[in-house]
Amino acid sequence: MAAARLQRWALILTAHNYTIQYWSVAEHGNADGLSRLPLRVDHKDRPGSVDTVLIHHLDSLPVCSADIRKETRHAVAEDTDFAGPFEGHMFLVVVDAHSKWPEVKLMGSTTTSKTIQALRGLFSRHGLPEVLVSDNGPQFISSEFATFLQESGVKHLRSAPFHPATNGQAERFVQTLKRSLKASRGSTTVQHRLDSFLLSYRNAPHATTNESPAVLLLRRRLRSRFDLLKPSVATVVEQAQADQQGRRAPFARDKDFAPGDPVLVRDYRRGEEKWMPGVVVSQVGPVSYTVDVGLAPHWKRHTEQMRACDPVMLTSGEPPQPAPLDQSTTVLLQDPVTISPEFGQEPSLTGHTVTHHRGS
Repeated sequence: MAAARLQRWALILTAHNYTIQYWSVAEHGNADGLSRLPLRVDHKDRPGSVDTVLIHHLDSLPVCSADIRKETRHAVAEDTDFAGPFEGHMFLVVVDAHSKWPEVKLMGSTTTSKTIQALRGLFSRHGLPEVLVSDNGPQFISSEFATFLQESGVKHLRSAPFHPATNGQAERFVQTLKRSLKASRGSTTVQHRLDSFLLSYRNAPHATTNESPAVLLLRRRLRSRFDLLKPSVATVVEQAQADQQGRRAPFARDKDFAPGDPVLVRDYRRGEEKWMPGVVVSQVGPVSYTVDVGLAPHWKRHTEQMRACDPVMLTSGEPPQPAPLDQSTTVLLQDPVTISPEFGQEPSLTGHTVTHHRGS
């Protein structure tokens, strides 16, 4: 293989005047850098050599490790607090420090065990945070809560006494939550109003990040009723296609065939009949079949080129021809019915055959 490659290069180079010169690896170590890494050698500076641009000569890289860590981190820290009582309910509030995504849960009891149960469900959906910030409530300073966070690998930070600004993110969201629930009081249930508020809050741009919590956490906007005012192009196309299929369905023919079904298939040979009887062999696509018409190889036809037929047509080897106008057509029936009409008269039911006379 190597000799053949050398011969090809020799033929190509015959059209040029060239001189072969040997360079040692120490002077030309980057020649095969794309194929394999050269051994580490001490390169000597040569006069007139091209300066090499190294990474440490650049002022700054376009992307550094800190930027990657910042963009890929999730659930680094979460602020936790209780809100209420409000309308007979307590609310457990948890806010993600990175995306500002809020989670609010109605609490019938604020004991340590109920708080741990609610946080465990939250962690199962979003993962374990690195840091959990809370105030000095009795639930958060208990030994049971400390054991839960220690087993989960979560660092617990508590705010200074009488200094709620340490947990300011959760405190600020609690104020926004209470103001929204008070404005909608009496319209529906508390849970209904809470769900509507959370959907709007998660989809609205945050004042700090200028992005919505949904985009920062889920990398997409949440669909809301405002999207109905301007539906997407894909939705409009899918709806139009569904409506078109619904209008055509009453007039569509059954196009499903099984192996062994007798069919008539289009014959595109010159001088032959338009339809050729055959038997379905197999289905080779959603709307394509192979059909045995007695010729090799089997024909491949689309459902639009196939028609179901009676097995009697297969015995004659060709599609039935219409009877001449001056002859009569007699067809045996299973039911005791006889039709012997004259042209333009109603048939009579008195026998086992159907005789239809055609006249000019």
